[in-house]
Amino acid sequence: MDWQLFLLMSILFTSFNGLLHRTVMKRQNANPITQTIVFATLGSMFAFLVSLYKGFHFPNFTTLFPNFFLLTILLTLAPFCLFRAYNLTKASEVGILLSSQRLWTVLASFVFLGEIATPKKILGTLFILLGVGVVSWKKHRIRFTQGELFALLAALLYGLSFVNAFYILQSYDAPSFEVVSNLLPVMTLLLLFPQAIKKMNFYRNPRNFLPVSLAALFDALAAICLYIAYQYGRNASQISPLSSTSLIFTVFLAAIFLRERDNLLNKLTGAIITVFGVILLL
Repeated sequence: MDWQLFLLMSILFTSFNGLLHRTVMKRQNANPITQTIVFATLGSMFAFLVSLYKGFHFPNFTTLFPNFFLLTILLTLAPFCLFRAYNLTKASEVGILLSSQRLWTVLASFVFLGEIATPKKILGTLFILLGVGVVSWKKHRIRFTQGELFALLAALLYGLSFVNAFYILQSYDAPSFEVVSNLLPVMTLLLLFPQAIKKMNFYRNPRNFLPVSLAALFDALAAICLYIAYQYGRNASQISPLSSTSLIFTVFLAAIFLRERDNLLNKLTGAIITVFGVILLL
């Protein structure tokens, strides 16, 4: 099966995640640390069920310990920053700012994975980033609120974690990796913040538990599809910018379901520019 199909599936699953997280995190008593623990735990469970199809495998920590250590740091901090951003900022705005992670992934894949920076790839990436910029442009002066800064920091952390993940996946299967990459941050957070267990009552309410469960399922499937796409294509610098098109779906879904309908003309223009950038990368 071609990597493009797995990438498309990843994009569709990812598009719904921002809406689900924003639905939960804007509620009173929502906590980004607890959300990270619950979300990652559920994600590892769903990923484990998927991994049973080919069999779950433990990684070779002897040779990959530095990469998994770095992965643990990045994937512990990144979700916390992201959920804090959703706590403070609209889902569409978080999605726009988070998409800047593609820039870090593309740059790092050229440096650390040895991928060739062809003019066509660079131009396509620039068009996608330009589309994202147009979507985020507003008439008033640009300012960085606390929520926006958390979103940008999450973008940097996620961008670096993707490149590190792609390196690990050169010798490790995607479903098993998704299980381990979810569990390591959970164990780290429980070790650092054991008091977070007391705040789990928030998720006894089905209105809170159901959205985060669906988000965990979609995230696990999206990540597995993304990693399988890389294992088929071996082209992180191409896959990463293409996956950013999930932003366009998220923006329109937020307009429909969360009524975030401001700046729609810019969002539509940005979508057209982004699609053109996607065509250049194919």
